[in-house]
Parts: sequence; C-alpha cells; structure tokens
Amino acid sequence: MPAAGTVLDIKLQGAAAVEVRIRNIEVSSYSSEVVMDDDGMTPRGFKIQCQGTGLVPIEDWSALQAGLQGGNGRLLHAYIWNGSGTQATAPSILAVTKARSNDGGPYAKLSATQVIGTTTALVTFDIHTEESACVGGQNESPLVSHTWVQTTSLDDAGYATRTVRGRLRVARAANADGVLTPASNGSWNTRRPYADLFRRAVMPDVAGYGWRRISQEFAYDQTSLELHYAFTDKQHAHDLPDGVIVGDCNFSYERTAQDQGLANITFSADLTADIGSAYRAGSTPNRTLVAAAVQLSRTRINANFKNIIVTRMRVEEREMMSRYAIRFEMEATVVPRSSTDTAVILPLGEMIGQSFLVKRFDEAGSGQPRFVDAYGPAVDYTNGQVTTPLQTYAMVPHYIDNLLNGQDCDGTSENVPYATAMKFASANIYGAIDVTVGSGISGIPAMNAPFDGTGYNEETKAMTQPADDADGYTQMVGHSVSTSELHYASNFVRLTTMYMDGADFVFQIRKPKVRIVERIEVASVNKPPTRRFRPFPADAYVIREDWTVTGCKYDSQGQRIYSAIYEREIEIADSATGAGGFSTVTSTLIGGYRAWINPYGSLNATLVASATDTEQTISASALGQIGVSTNVWKSYPAVNTPQVTA
Repeated sequence: MPAAGTVLDIKLQGAAAVEVRIRNIEVSSYSSEVVMDDDGMTPRGFKIQCQGTGLVPIEDWSALQAGLQGGNGRLLHAYIWNGSGTQATAPSILAVTKARSNDGGPYAKLSATQVIGTTTALVTFDIHTEESACVGGQNESPLVSHTWVQTTSLDDAGYATRTVRGRLRVARAANADGVLTPASNGSWNTRRPYADLFRRAVMPDVAGYGWRRISQEFAYDQTSLELHYAFTDKQHAHDLPDGVIVGDCNFSYERTAQDQGLANITFSADLTADIGSAYRAGSTPNRTLVAAAVQLSRTRINANFKNIIVTRMRVEEREMMSRYAIRFEMEATVVPRSSTDTAVILPLGEMIGQSFLVKRFDEAGSGQPRFVDAYGPAVDYTNGQVTTPLQTYAMVPHYIDNLLNGQDCDGTSENVPYATAMKFASANIYGAIDVTVGSGISGIPAMNAPFDGTGYNEETKAMTQPADDADGYTQMVGHSVSTSELHYASNFVRLTTMYMDGADFVFQIRKPKVRIVERIEVASVNKPPTRRFRPFPADAYVIREDWTVTGCKYDSQGQRIYSAIYEREIEIADSATGAGGFSTVTSTLIGGYRAWINPYGSLNATLVASATDTEQTISASALGQIGVSTNVWKSYPAVNTPQVTA
C-alpha cells in the first residue's frame, strides 16, 4: 500500500483548467493491458485503469465538481506519486496525460463518500484512458496505428494492377497544439492530430516506369480518428509526358498501288491534363497538351517532319467546360526508302515499332514518375486568376468546433455544425516534356529491309529516315493518276453483192495504223513536275501534245504543292520496215495482209514500279510484249486481192 504521503495530482480539461492535489491516496486496484489493432497483432496502445480513495479539502472538492462537469470528465493529466521533488523524475504509480491519450482522455470519475468535519472530504476516484504505445516525452507522435490490405492482379497481357486499402488511426490528443499543415512521409511531430493531415505520409510512390495512379479515395470513420484510404496503380508500357494525366496515342502505316509506292501515315493522340496545369507558368493546359502530342508524334514520324508531306493536321479541344483535354490528329505521306540504299523502295516504314522513352519530372529528382497529389492539384479557390497562393484542402474532424457533443460548452446558442474542410497553401511541380526516340538498337529487326529475306535481321541497317534534300525540303511525287488508250485500225473493207448467195469481197484498202492517247495527272512538292511522257515506240509521231502546270499551293508546313496534267496523242504508221511492229501475214486463203503483231501486243501502265525509278520518272515505253510469237493479236483477215467466199 502507498505511504501516507502519496498524492494524486489531477488537472482538468476545460476553460478553467482546475488543478487539485488529493492526499493520503490508497490505491485499491490498478490494471494495464495491451490494446491490439484490428489485425490482432499490431499494438496500438495500453488500456489503463486505476481506482482508489483519498482526502481533499472541501473547497477543492467544489472546484472539482464544477470543473468535471464543464470538461465532461476529461483530464489534462493525472499523476500518483510521493509529491516530493520533481514529478517528471520521481517514481510514479500512475502517469497519464492528454498528449498520449488515444481516446481524448484521461477520464476521471470522482465521488465524495464521506465528509470529515467541515473541511475534508473522502473521495473515491476511478481514472481510465487508452494511452498510445509510443511513450516518452510530451510531444509524441499522434499516430496510433497504420494497417493496410494490398492486392495485385495481372491481366491477359501480363500488366499488373495494384490496389491498397488502408486505415490510419490517430490519438485524440491536444487539438490546439501543433500546426495545421499536411505531413509528408516521416514528418509526424508538431502536427495537429487530424487524421486527414497524414494523407501524404501514407501514400507511397508508384512502383516505377509506366505505372500510373488510376484512383485515390479518402474517408473519415464515425469517430474522425481513423482515415480510411484506397488507391489503385496500373502498369502501362510507357509513362505519359509531364503535364498529361490521362492519355494514349495510335499510329497507322498504309501503302496502296494508287499512291505509287508512297506510304500514308496517320497519328492520333487523346490527352488530358490535371486541373492544376491551369496555373502552369508560360503556357495553357491545352497548349501544353498539343506540345506533348507533337512530341509523341515524333516517335513514329521523322523528327522535324523532314522527308514527309503533312496532308492533314487537326486539333480538337474537348469538353472545354469540364476539363482540359484535346485530340490531336496528323496525316502525312512519306517515301518508304532505305537510309542506306536510296535506289530501293521498301515495303515497310523505318519508324514502325521504333523504341522510345517518355521521361517524367519529380521534385526529388530520383526519376520516379509523378502522380496526382494525395490532396489533388493546387488551385486558386477564389476566381481562378491566381490572385492568391495556390491551395488545396483536407477534411476537418467532426468534433472540431462541434458544441453538440458537449465538448467546450460555453452556454451559448450555436448553429447546427456541418462538415467542413480546411485549406492550406500548396504548389504543383511540373517539368519539361521529354520524349526520346531510340535508333539502331541491337537485336531489333530492321524494318527498312526488303521482303525477299535478305537482310531482314541485319542489325547494321540504320533505323533512321533518309536525309532531307539540300534545300531542307523534300521533293517527291505525291500523287499520280494515269489513263492510256490504244486504238488499232486494220483498214479492211467488206463488200457485199446483191445476190443472196453471192460471195462477199474483203479488201485491205490501206496500211493499218495504231493510235495511243495518254493522260497523266501528277502532283509534286516544292518543284514543278517534269513532263511524264514515255519514250516513243519505233516509227511513232506526235499528233497532239498538251500540258498544264499549276503551283503555289501550300500545305500546313508551308511547302509548295504543284499539280500538272499531261496529254499526248501519238500514232504509229506502217513504214514497211517492221520497226513499229507491222509485218506481212501470209494466209493460204486470201494471200498476204499487213498486221500489227507481237512484240507490241500489250499496253503498260503509266507509273508502276516496273516502269519507273525511285524518283518516279518514266523509263519504259507504253508498249510491251504479251508473250511468245504465237500469241498474236487477232484481226480481220487481210487480202491483197479480192476474194470471193463460198
């Protein structure tokens, strides 16, 4: 049992802060047990209860009665010790304080069971509290416990999704102590015990490159002492450029016969910025998104758009009253040539499948990708014109300034309390847009190799576009359409007699002739196209020739576009030399006749790979062979002399 000199020093919560010493303490019971968190293995504190009796002067008892009612039985501290020397260094049977209480205590229950004379009362006391497991000085961390559940799932492509659901519990300690600013990871002391001030402390970084924070959620429980949170991170192939919070892009490459070997490429990007980007210095959110889209387009379209013709560019600002979002589209035409062999037109483009890296900026400089802050982007909550420091907000516990719960009652009539939020200064951290395109990476098959199997896996082939022309602008054919017509006149005449059973007479009244009509429409860039007429066949001569060139149209890059229409009509006469394909055909029935035969039996297309070089200049005649000498063009039988049919 304690000696007669044992005392109980208690100080009450409340405006009066009554402090009383109860003497001649006799402790009847004392208990202390560990309180485990919901996981059953993490200690969050100790449940302490002490009961006993003591003597107190009548005037102090009256003060205790009033103080306990005003403070709802809460104490600032309770010490049972010998009362000699300094309490902080003296041995104590009981030492509980508000600063270390998890439940807003300590709490005291006092009753006077006997009055001795007119000056002293015999008091029975019951003091209890839940004290934090962190014990020591008066400025201990207000954190009680932190537990979480973590799940990871993999989709069919092997990309991971990570979800964490956690709970942080704080002690309801000195609400007026400390500062109202959010805590960062590891920065706990001197913070007011508002659980929502510890969002940043409990939210980890994303796992690494390509990971994005998809969602974040925070909530108070009914006591406002527990912060429940959940977040989801998802793995992607690449990071997004700095300033872009949601987005993706697509690329297509197409070649058709109509485009004469040129490739049509299409790039599109859908990007969204966070609301804090509205306060990014030197730009606007949607202009930043356009800059990011252009940088991303360089991963598949040659840098600075050299050696291409931009045929279409479109920017759409989307949901302008709801968010900052754009859609960027670009269409272009490119020559699919090898950078080392310009004489070969290749089946695939050099930028297809090219590697690239998107670098993010972060405050620590560690290379970790940034994500949306746990409190959201910092914004101006006044008028959106950045007239005040940017702010964000946190949730205030329900018991702060809530007089309906009996705490800090001052006897005045108050309005019904409601959920409030606290604002605090914050800032957004942005960096430069940084997209790096790889080149010549070992082990990646060169996409600029032919399909014949030679060199497809050669690592020595460069994966860069060919150099631009000397003047810095590309010069090539952009489009071509051609038609060719061939008319053959054998010049036979058939005479019919007046007799029903009489024979007809067939004459070849003059030599046969061939007429070819060609029309070519062609467009080129930055230089007028040269005449695209093909070489003459033997013994041919021009009947009509016209060409028209129009120019000075500009594309979105300022490159000049020329278009031309060429028309020519030629004729091949029978010169009797055989050079033009004419010869005498012998017939056992009608004798000999002149005819146009092999090798000039087919009509070549105007602009095809077999008839043009890589500069799209015509190198072959319109006429070609159709096969062996026995495969001749058929016509009316020609006769040199009249022939009577049976």
